[in-house]
Amino acid sequence: MFCPQCRSPIQDGNRFCANCGASVDGVVRNPFASPIYPNYPAGSFRNLYGGWVFTAIFVVIWSVVSDWTDMVQGADPSESIVLLMGVLALVGLGFIVVSCIYWAYLLYRCWAIIQDARQGGERIDTTPGRAVGFNFIPLFQCYWAFVAQLGLTRCLNAYCKKRDIPVQPVRVGLAIASSVMCTVFYLFIPCSVVLTWPHASMGLKLACFLLSATAYIVNFVFDFYLYRQFADTAEAIQRFKNMNVNAAQRQ
Repeated sequence: MFCPQCRSPIQDGNRFCANCGASVDGVVRNPFASPIYPNYPAGSFRNLYGGWVFTAIFVVIWSVVSDWTDMVQGADPSESIVLLMGVLALVGLGFIVVSCIYWAYLLYRCWAIIQDARQGGERIDTTPGRAVGFNFIPLFQCYWAFVAQLGLTRCLNAYCKKRDIPVQPVRVGLAIASSVMCTVFYLFIPCSVVLTWPHASMGLKLACFLLSATAYIVNFVFDFYLYRQFADTAEAIQRFKNMNVNAAQRQ
């Protein structure tokens, strides 16, 4: 049990908080009231998902337009082309930052909502902070994407199955496909080099552009469906926790 005033832990049987002296008589003893169990507002997971989708669409469009601009510009681009590329870079950077914030916060919350399973001896692959932070390590991200996404899929499904939470399981194949695309993206770095190489033929540039654009779109589609399932499952878990808290308070 935790103090309702300062959130310090209180041993069972104590009537007052040893830290602040507040009375704890009548405080409901339920596991979901402790600070390690986050209580998120209803619909918050879907709101984060919606924000990520909105900004990610612009990121995909920006990426395709930017690659097209790189392909069509000559060895000596005009002043208008240089200005356009500068504007695209600034706009794209803004959308990328906002999209990453939405994505990171959603992934963090999805991991945080199931951390209470650790106290019951259940396997939880990582912490919310590591799940998000390690994704920003170059190359290591290729491995960590499987932990952060495929691992989350397994943990969410196991959490819901053990507690009989009525929700559609997250598809494992979708998580694998999305994680693989994180690795595939590194293979398209040479395509970006070719698009800006002035001596490359137009045919080669066009092929690289089509490959890059396809990768952007396919990766977004996989993530679109995967993170929608993450958000729906996390919402179901939050409803389940709220029902348990309300039932405990009525007793």
